[in-house]
Amino acid sequence: MDNKRNLFFFATKELTQDAFLRWLFENYDDPELEGAAYALLRAMCKLEEDEIIMHLDSTAQWHNIDISVWIQTNKRKIALFIEDKTYSSEHNQLTEYNKHIKKRKEKYGEDIYSVYYKIGNIDKDEEDKIEAAGTNINKWTIFKVDQIVGLLKDFSTSRNMLLRQYVEYVAVVHNALFSLQKPKDNKTKMDLVQWKTYFDKVIIPKLEGKDELFWAWCCKAGQYPYVLLHIEKKCDDKQIPYLEITSRDCVDDHFVASILTYKITDEKLLDRNAAFLKKIEDDGLMSHFRHTKSRKTIGKSPLHEGVKTTEEFIKVTGEYIRYYLELMETWISE
Repeated sequence: MDNKRNLFFFATKELTQDAFLRWLFENYDDPELEGAAYALLRAMCKLEEDEIIMHLDSTAQWHNIDISVWIQTNKRKIALFIEDKTYSSEHNQLTEYNKHIKKRKEKYGEDIYSVYYKIGNIDKDEEDKIEAAGTNINKWTIFKVDQIVGLLKDFSTSRNMLLRQYVEYVAVVHNALFSLQKPKDNKTKMDLVQWKTYFDKVIIPKLEGKDELFWAWCCKAGQYPYVLLHIEKKCDDKQIPYLEITSRDCVDDHFVASILTYKITDEKLLDRNAAFLKKIEDDGLMSHFRHTKSRKTIGKSPLHEGVKTTEEFIKVTGEYIRYYLELMETWISE
């Protein structure tokens, strides 16, 4: 597939996916689209085999919910609410939405269905938040990308170009989420999906250090988004620096690691850790940047080239993790 010919590789924001889903649902009676519309709506609203949609309207941002769909079938009235995500995560909106959904149920008595629809990665923390937002009246059902691909796979050769391109696009996202290969670029959202998968599923499980914290997450800095691998030693009673490896520093078989102090708010704490700063200088393993308000980097590795394989990436990552943990002993004891 030529990505340059597919609209959804250019229009990657959630508003585009909102518009596509509304367009698809409202064309439920179009011969070219009804199969795909019914495939999603049947799964989302638990439509019976002989249940036929008689009328359907959709609304954007009803009480800030991404998509609301009002459906009249030959058997009942349905209100479908969709929180739509591409690559962002749940931001505690669902609990607030439930208040309005509850009032809607009490006023109109419709069958209520609420869906958390996301083509990007959903981790365990996000799943737990979605489950915790459920109430006796309203539960949020998660639709992950693998389920979405399964529901739409039969329409990958649709004569409708927009539907066909969406199915193709979601399939590419799905493949990126499950790819275990080291990405080469950090240019597109698809690259970010692959980097997060690579850190989460390939690198992190093979890193040593049960007492430390390791996680990968997507970060956007201006026009240059990236995925970062965050390593932080646990310390209950003192703010400490953390180690960071970012996708944008690891393209083209490169590797850079940095020690950062963005989480430290106590300037006096930074100033009095002279032994820590001196050790970085003496060791020579990392360049030394003294902390200032404008620069939060206090240690940065030289550019390593030729880190091509996963084994090499894990090896050099492990070396800097061990060095970072050793430094933290100095920081804590200072």
